[in-house]
Amino acid sequence: MCLGNRAEVSSHYINSQLGALYDNAAQCTTKHSTGLKPTMSSVEYGTCLYEFYGPGKHSRYQPSRLDLPFFATFGRPRVEFVCNHEVILFLDLQDGHYNLDIAKASPNKHELHESIDPCTIAFRITFSTHAIEKFRCSAIGNSEDYTMILHVLDMESAVFVPELSRIPGITSVTDERSYYTNDRKLTALTYYLATFYLPTLKRAGHHVLYSLPDFDNLSSTSAHIDYSVISKRTLATDSLFGISVDDVNTFLRGLWLQAAAFIDEYGLKMDTVAKSFLAELRTPTTDGIDDMHMHLYFGPLQVQPLCKREVVLYLNIQDIHVYLNGGFDGKPTHQLTDWKIAFIVDIVYEEVDEGSTRRIKLDLATARYCEHLSIFGEYHNVDLLVRIKTTLIRQITTYYLTVLETSETTVIFHHDKRVHVDVDDQSDPESDDEHHGRPKDDDFHVHDCTCPDEASCGHTGGVRWGVLQKRILTHTQPGDFDLVTAVTQGAINAHFKALWDVARRRLSMTPGGKTTWESDLDTCLADFTFSHPEHGDEVFFASSFAPPKVQLVCRDGSYSVIFYLHLVEGFLKTLGSGKSLQPGSHAHQFSHWRLAFEIDLQLIESADETVLETISKRIGQQKPSSLKQLVLDLSTAKFNLSLSTIPGLLDGTDYRTIRVRREALVYYVQTCYFPVFKRAGHQVLYTVPTVKQGVTGNRPHIFTSLRFEIVPFTYAPGAAPLEGLYGRHRAIFERNAVVIVGVTDGRPLPPHALPRGINWTSGTANEVPHGTVCLSRKTFLEARLLTLLERVNRETTIVPSFSGVDGGEWILKLTTWGKHEMKKNSDCKWREITSGEQSLDFEWKNRDEWRYEHEGDFDNNGLYTVNCTTRNILSLPTVRSASSTILVKGTMKLGLSYKGGSKDWSAEMTATWSAGIVLASSASGLQVHLSPAHIAPHFRSSHSTSPAGAPGHATQAQAFAHLQAEFPRSLDFSALVGALRGTLEGTWGGVHARAYELVLAHPVFTRRGDLLLELAVRGAASASVGATHSTALHGRPSVASLNGATAVGMHGQNGNATSEHWFRHVVRKAGDAVQAVVATPGSDANGSATFSRMSSASKVSTVSHQTVTQERAMSVEHRAEVAYSESGSDVDEVEDL
Repeated sequence: MCLGNRAEVSSHYINSQLGALYDNAAQCTTKHSTGLKPTMSSVEYGTCLYEFYGPGKHSRYQPSRLDLPFFATFGRPRVEFVCNHEVILFLDLQDGHYNLDIAKASPNKHELHESIDPCTIAFRITFSTHAIEKFRCSAIGNSEDYTMILHVLDMESAVFVPELSRIPGITSVTDERSYYTNDRKLTALTYYLATFYLPTLKRAGHHVLYSLPDFDNLSSTSAHIDYSVISKRTLATDSLFGISVDDVNTFLRGLWLQAAAFIDEYGLKMDTVAKSFLAELRTPTTDGIDDMHMHLYFGPLQVQPLCKREVVLYLNIQDIHVYLNGGFDGKPTHQLTDWKIAFIVDIVYEEVDEGSTRRIKLDLATARYCEHLSIFGEYHNVDLLVRIKTTLIRQITTYYLTVLETSETTVIFHHDKRVHVDVDDQSDPESDDEHHGRPKDDDFHVHDCTCPDEASCGHTGGVRWGVLQKRILTHTQPGDFDLVTAVTQGAINAHFKALWDVARRRLSMTPGGKTTWESDLDTCLADFTFSHPEHGDEVFFASSFAPPKVQLVCRDGSYSVIFYLHLVEGFLKTLGSGKSLQPGSHAHQFSHWRLAFEIDLQLIESADETVLETISKRIGQQKPSSLKQLVLDLSTAKFNLSLSTIPGLLDGTDYRTIRVRREALVYYVQTCYFPVFKRAGHQVLYTVPTVKQGVTGNRPHIFTSLRFEIVPFTYAPGAAPLEGLYGRHRAIFERNAVVIVGVTDGRPLPPHALPRGINWTSGTANEVPHGTVCLSRKTFLEARLLTLLERVNRETTIVPSFSGVDGGEWILKLTTWGKHEMKKNSDCKWREITSGEQSLDFEWKNRDEWRYEHEGDFDNNGLYTVNCTTRNILSLPTVRSASSTILVKGTMKLGLSYKGGSKDWSAEMTATWSAGIVLASSASGLQVHLSPAHIAPHFRSSHSTSPAGAPGHATQAQAFAHLQAEFPRSLDFSALVGALRGTLEGTWGGVHARAYELVLAHPVFTRRGDLLLELAVRGAASASVGATHSTALHGRPSVASLNGATAVGMHGQNGNATSEHWFRHVVRKAGDAVQAVVATPGSDANGSATFSRMSSASKVSTVSHQTVTQERAMSVEHRAEVAYSESGSDVDEVEDL
């Protein structure tokens, strides 16, 4: 038996089986055929390889083959192995007929019969391999047991292969007018074979084929069978597991480009080979005679499918530099070009994250070098060529594949629909974010529910929003921190969208598309053009933009984001050596590029007086001591190609040009665009005021020290964090949040982080809030609310004093706690009591009882009792609603009783009151008011219970009058309401955004006693990010810059000035033409690049600024309003920079 790979002899053996079975069928036909359809299955099975009668029945009158819709005689069948999982079955039809009417296949329509001329039909069929193990037969005598291998064809998987079929008169006709007729013939012919003939072969058992037998006496052998390696053809297929092969190879190009970019940035080093080997690899090696070092320059990896489970993996080696007798110094000894090394590799398909992510991986354990599919160039020294080839193959199959596996580069396709968006989905930058880039059937969480607990919920799948809402109130807590502010990913992106709206409108209002360096600060979110003063009017990079987006990275310990720039339309010019500008170079056009950058978040100090003034005006208080700003640290930006969508960048086979295009793209964005982006202040996400200890004023909930964390939204216990931008889980990862934690009393920050698994945002499904503010129990409830309400306890607690009876008259004195000589300096602290699910309840209770017993007088002997009980209840709402009410109510009971003789009597007097502090959410934020506005107690005196003639009626009346005189006629809640208004109403002073004012909404207390409030945009109808709008676009006077750059607009003007002391004064009025007078700064002494768009005549060899800006403005603004008048605003806007 042949050694090594026995695939070829096994294929010959199997086809010989088919040949023998065919000869048997021909002989059976000679013996048993009647010229009509067999009536016995055994005859049909025995003859079907030679002749086959289709479905239907013969006519009773003069039956013939023409009665049936199909009949054919066959030549010898054969199979050709494509790989280890599929074969091509070739059927040679000799003669016969078939009916074109496959819908009915009526035997009466002989005029629709088509005759069969000699032809070959090919079907691609999957097969499985099965072993009959430990087969025992002592008669063989060479071993105790044997193994037989069977190949079983899956006839149901048969697919017609037109490119391997030969059907004269059908596949060979080039007349387009005959296309329909020929297509109908082909459909009918393949229909009968696939639907009736192949199933008959299976029933006859011809789908089972024996592989080579192994009955010799050898205990072991190196022989094996690998059909994939001998395959001479790779069939045309355009997908793997439903994924386009082009998409797979584009992904591989991206991996190659990342490696090439790493080399361009950091050079080629042995300790970073895992990051660079896909583009270049140095392989020092000894081939046994002398040292041979190779420097390999690769193009992208490429795959070509063999079948559903196997691919040909091509290593494209563009250049091979061979160094003999030494290292890599000097020029290479030999140079070879354009080699292609082929491997057959199994692939594995995976779906993770509930189908959101699809990927294909290489199973490198199955990788086999394929000689006949590899391509080697020619070389004049044949012996050296053989040495190089042998050495190279050895290095590739060992070292290269090992690095490929250990570097986790076995993933040849990865697509996360939460991040990657089809270009068609991004074509409209102004499309509604609620449907942007997501399939509509994912918009609705059809299995979600709002059931409050698992026990009463009968739903399966989806997100338990009701349970999550309840869990927030029972589990969310700030730990040892005083104040927590969480801003969601959705809020950050809504803020960028609002700023982009402003930039887009300003761009549309720029006359003739003329803008200057400083006005680029206003419009760079929507449009940007780069030129250099040394090269005149030539534009090297220009693009319009859709709103940028941020994706929070939620792994443990992360302080970074993925920052996405969406370049709608533009061009770039490639760079020269050393990343130098190259005038006159080719302009590469692009559209709908989405670039991903990994960027760290930083919390930095800002001492800009303009921002301090702005925040003070917003919150109406004294200036904060300092500012902290949460910023995108653009100096840490790293371009991530695998998360980017860049159609066209990787096109072409000139991989050197692809590297140059990528280098230019990153250069223009990071070196030219990001500085303007930063100068405009767009890197500032939020500004947080801080104060020194003891300088809190009327805003006690301002940080004295703080830090931030990135906290994922946990939608189920134990669930892994979800990250992304789009897709079916958008409602989850848009609730991922940047959580700012800190203290307000000047003490050091607690060293530990917030516990994982706590959610800081509420809402249901796609109603994503901007964020959450949490005021700790210690900071708000205990230090503010309960303390202020102690005054109510002091005023409503009656303390009695009883000195006895004199002449039948009770000597009774009543006074409040606050006026009592002994008690007025004591606290009236609230105590938490058992409460229901709707509220968190506290109680203040005080009871005094006096007893006086007298004997001696004839009429006044007996027991006199005075009982005074005060009970106040405070109920804090623990259910979120648009309007929450803090309920405070109290009851004071004064009881008098006498027991003596037969004249016993008793009486009870009460004073009751109730107040509601209503926290109502509105478009302008929380509104705090007292309900009712005037809190007056209700007095009641019960009738005395006494026998006729018993004393006490006068005493009761006197005591009741005394109670009414001492108990407050009205309760004063002004201090409490004023404190709550100062803390909760108006612009929230704890965090500030540039594009709009943030206010508080939907207050609720947790079961722990912390106060949770949602962040909302002032003027928005809803607290969710979908309701966000820029107040600058609606004429609101309170929107200003929080970073010292151009203000978005405040009271119609802004007096900010940059440190360069040059100014731009622009007056804009709705409906009027825009007049601009610009005083530009002096020229840069060192000739550094500027970012201007000064209008100038366009040259033939360049693209002018004005032309680029006008065309792009028309592209971006084709649906945008041209002036403020179209948005209904008549507000003048005056800006100074």
